Amino acid sequence: KRRKYRRSECLRNGVLYIRGNAICFFVGHNTKDIAYRPLCLIYGVRVNECWELWREVNDLVGARRESICKLNYDVLNGEVGRMSNLAVYGDPHEAIKEIKDLQQRIKASELTKDQRSWLRDSLETWWDKAVERLNQQREERQRKQQEWRERSQDKQERLQSLIEKNDGVISRLRDQIDELEQQIAGAWNEDFADRARGWVREKYEKIADIERTNSELEEKIRDIRSKLSGG
Repeated sequence: KRRKYRRSECLRNGVLYIRGNAICFFVGHNTKDIAYRPLCLIYGVRVNECWELWREVNDLVGARRESICKLNYDVLNGEVGRMSNLAVYGDPHEAIKEIKDLQQRIKASELTKDQRSWLRDSLETWWDKAVERLNQQREERQRKQQEWRERSQDKQERLQSLIEKNDGVISRLRDQIDELEQQIAGAWNEDFADRARGWVREKYEKIADIERTNSELEEKIRDIRSKLSGG
């Protein structure tokens, strides 16, 4: 259809050329002795036939162009509909990319002024929607990131508080061990001294357990700090 339209357009331009050059040719040098021959006749075409041909070609070109514009509009309008679905429900990044491509296709396609304007206005609506969703997703990511940071910082503080609490337990156990060792040193009863030595060993074991726990907690704190700093 497009090739037929181009051939018809060329033919119309040829007729317009003939029409534009249908001037009079002067014979002789005396203006009273003027004879004229329209250029149409030189080309072997009668004036009426020339105009009739021009009208037919003009109508044909207009009809062909209207048909091509409608076909292009229907195809592009379908693509705009697909963009609406992608902008609302799909990936907004992909929607923006495809809308840019479709904008170029609309620009390069044979369309009427109204058709092009309508397509561009519709596409702009879905562009705005895709951008709106991108902003919403960005805000949602920022909100979740902030919530995660707050949870991580809260967890870090709780772990640090637990370490400090365990250090306090270790300090009290060491004080108890010192007191027991003094009692063992001054014990008059060997049976009591043996029992006290057992208590001392138990307290050292508790200290070792708590210190291992603190080491694990400190490792967790280092991991949290690393993630918070982006490491």
